[in-house]
Amino acid sequence: MKKKAEAPNIDGYVDTHFHVLHSIKMGLSHEEILDAAFNSGMSFGIDIATGPEDFDERLTFAADYPGLFLSVGYYPSWAESIPDFLEETLVAQTRKNDKVVAIGESGLDYHWNYGTPEDQQKLFSRQINVANQLKLPLIVHCRDAQEDLLKVLRHNRAEYRGVIHCFSGDYSFASACVDLGFYISFAGNLTYKNAPELREVLKRIPLQSILMETDAPYLSPEPRRGRTNMPSNVRFTYHAAANLLNIPVQDLTSMVRSNMEELFSLPQS
Repeated sequence: MKKKAEAPNIDGYVDTHFHVLHSIKMGLSHEEILDAAFNSGMSFGIDIATGPEDFDERLTFAADYPGLFLSVGYYPSWAESIPDFLEETLVAQTRKNDKVVAIGESGLDYHWNYGTPEDQQKLFSRQINVANQLKLPLIVHCRDAQEDLLKVLRHNRAEYRGVIHCFSGDYSFASACVDLGFYISFAGNLTYKNAPELREVLKRIPLQSILMETDAPYLSPEPRRGRTNMPSNVRFTYHAAANLLNIPVQDLTSMVRSNMEELFSLPQS
C-alpha cells in the first residue's frame, strides 16, 4: 500500500480554531495534541470554547504553552436554553486571564434545530454586545443561515471585527463579510474534491482577509480525511492553499500569521 504523503513542516504557521477538549474526548491527550503542533512549527493557536463550563480546564493547558490562546463563548446550541447571566459570565471569564483573545464560538446554525432562529439571533447579538464591551473580536459559526447572519451583523455591528470560521459559503457571502471587516478562515474542507466553489473564494478574496484553521478534531484535510484531526494537520491546508494561489507556502504562512496577530492583538513575531 502506498504511504500517504506528509506535509513538510512550516516555520511559524498558525491555527486559528481548534477544540482541545473535544479532541481529548476522542482519545487524545492535550500534550499529544499541542506538542505535535508546536513541534511542527506552530507559533500561535486558539483553543475555541463552545460553552463556559470548560474554561478553567482549558486555562490550565494554555498556561503551559506561550503560543496557545483561548476564546470564551456560547455555541448556537445554547439557544435552546439561554443563560440568564450570559454577559456576566463572559466578562468574568475573560478577565480571569490575558490568554482570552476572542468571544465565541457563537453565531447561527439552522442546519440543526437549536431553539428558534429568533433565539439563536438573540444569543448571537448578546455576545456581539459583550465583545464590543470587552474590545474583543468574534469567532463566528454560520451554517445554513447566511442571510440572517449578515442581517444580525449589519444591525449589531461588531466593533472589533472577527472571523467567519470554517468558511463554506460562496464568494458573494465572503465578500459581504469582508466588507463588514471580517476575516475568512479556511479549514480542511478546502482540500476536498467536492469544494471547487470554496477554492474559488480563496482565490478571489484579499490575502489580507485570509486565516487558516483545522477545526480539530473535525474536518481533517486530505490526505488525512477520515481520521481524527489535529492542529498540526493545518499544514496540509496551507500547502493546498499556496498551490491554489500560486505563491510560496512560507509567504502565505507569513501573511496569515500577520492577519491573526492583527485581529487578535497578539505579539508581533
